[in-house]
Amino acid sequence: MNYSKLLTVSLSVIFTLLAGSSFSQQETAIDPDAIIQKVVEVEARQRAEIRDVIFDAEFIELEKDDNGEMKEKMRLEKTVTLTFKNDSVFYDETFNAYYKNGKLMSEDELTKIAKVMTEKKKKRGSLDIFYSILSPFYDQNKQDYSITYLGVHDSTISDYLCHKFKVESLTEDKKAINGEYYFDADSFHLVRVDFTPAKKRGNFFFKMKKLEMSMMFAPNSDGYWFQTRFDFTGQGKAMFFIGVSWTGTEYFRNPRVNTIEAEPVSSQE
Repeated sequence: MNYSKLLTVSLSVIFTLLAGSSFSQQETAIDPDAIIQKVVEVEARQRAEIRDVIFDAEFIELEKDDNGEMKEKMRLEKTVTLTFKNDSVFYDETFNAYYKNGKLMSEDELTKIAKVMTEKKKKRGSLDIFYSILSPFYDQNKQDYSITYLGVHDSTISDYLCHKFKVESLTEDKKAINGEYYFDADSFHLVRVDFTPAKKRGNFFFKMKKLEMSMMFAPNSDGYWFQTRFDFTGQGKAMFFIGVSWTGTEYFRNPRVNTIEAEPVSSQE
């Protein structure tokens, strides 16, 4: 750990967040509400500057071999595009290549697996990178969550000193989550979040038993923070009580910002 950086960041955080707050001698010097306010402001500032971002993505699904070791079952190379309009995020993915057990498959097989993966994602309720992962911290959603500040994490996350928060949903809305968030103490950007859905999805054909997810974030060369990695593992039961499990990782590389030509603004008479 870089202790000079840790000391500098810690002092900066304390002096910044003490402004406008009152504490007893026994209370912590850091105001959690001030941290949350900075987190939301930082995200809004970045969001205002970005119209779109395109990633080179790679999805890898793993399975256990006969020795109990995890091995690559399939790999999909994709292009993922996020487009931001007003308060909405539009997600699009193009499947470019499909590898099965390390072997490149045909275009026909690629088309088939793309359809299968899209259907699986809907069935399992896996959240994607377009999901507003900071929604529990927005003013309009705070009443639906219990948010607990757990202090400065005792070790760095991807070399960042982080504030840690625990979030628990007070509802069973299918879009609500429970999780632990780690925010960079210097920039207030999200570095990592480990989360699960507050309500497991299921129907007559499929019942979710477990779904654990984790997202990692990092800055690009221009200082914008984006998702770099999405890990997930799940278990469920299909029809006739057949057990189903899956483990995978999706990587997001080479983000290109504001490369899509903006739509012309129509003139009004």
